[in-house]
Amino acid sequence: MAIRSSPGVIMVDIQKYMTLLDCPYCHNTSAAEIAQEPRVVRCNTCGLCRASPRMSREGQVLYLKKFNDESNLANWPNPLNYSPYSVHEAQGLKMNFPDAFTGGKILDVGAANGVFLAALKHAGATKAIGLDPMEKLVESGKSKGLDIHVARFEPDGVPAAVADGTFDIICFRESIYYLPDLRETFDLLRQLLRPGGGLYITSHVLTSIYYWKNRDYLSRYGLNVSGMPAGKAIPNILIKEGYEIQKADYPPFNVLHTLGLPFAQSFWGRIIGGSLSPIVCGVGKGDRLYVFARRL
Repeated sequence: MAIRSSPGVIMVDIQKYMTLLDCPYCHNTSAAEIAQEPRVVRCNTCGLCRASPRMSREGQVLYLKKFNDESNLANWPNPLNYSPYSVHEAQGLKMNFPDAFTGGKILDVGAANGVFLAALKHAGATKAIGLDPMEKLVESGKSKGLDIHVARFEPDGVPAAVADGTFDIICFRESIYYLPDLRETFDLLRQLLRPGGGLYITSHVLTSIYYWKNRDYLSRYGLNVSGMPAGKAIPNILIKEGYEIQKADYPPFNVLHTLGLPFAQSFWGRIIGGSLSPIVCGVGKGDRLYVFARRL
């Protein structure tokens, strides 16, 4: 598979960056194969799933540069940084960590154009900061007055102005599986998240019915996904890293949204999806994992 970063740029064979065979968390290579095309394995040590081989850090940087160069912000969802769902989600975060909304600092990793930052401000947060590697999205958020920085959440990747002091909450909303080295991630969290601070993670999971046949999450979320949660892998990792799980939940399926159908967001799509979701919940867990945890 070849990609082009922008007109006039030499084509890059992204497959040459699919070289890593180890787990992004425990770095073990021992794993059980759960799918063949593409090859997906589950780590025998921590239970995290991954493509085998998976993309290197260098490949991720190039992959996101290509996406940034070619993306059309006119087609990006919530261009005005407003989402009723995100407002509801921010209120849920406030219920779990109320102290952070009285002058505390909140960091959103993978903030995109700032939809959740706007929701946090709507919920009362006064110091909400975002990080995202996509320059176009960051500039879009900045134009709305949001505090977003072009950065990757990794050692030497967080701007000094952001890393000055600690945060009361750090959020990884649909971004934890893009981090190439979760060991480094948790080392950095120990520096940036204060003791007693809150950690909020949302993530798609391989228990979703979207993957029931071939486990092909890469075609939906990109070749740069490092590890995909399944079962209790993320809660178990958090406990091992010194976090107290306050809540770990799989919300009910929205069948049509899970399947990625355009019809899902229509009036009748929501009616049908809402009707089918309870039935599907009887045979499996939801499409996403939501975790609220506190650093001990």
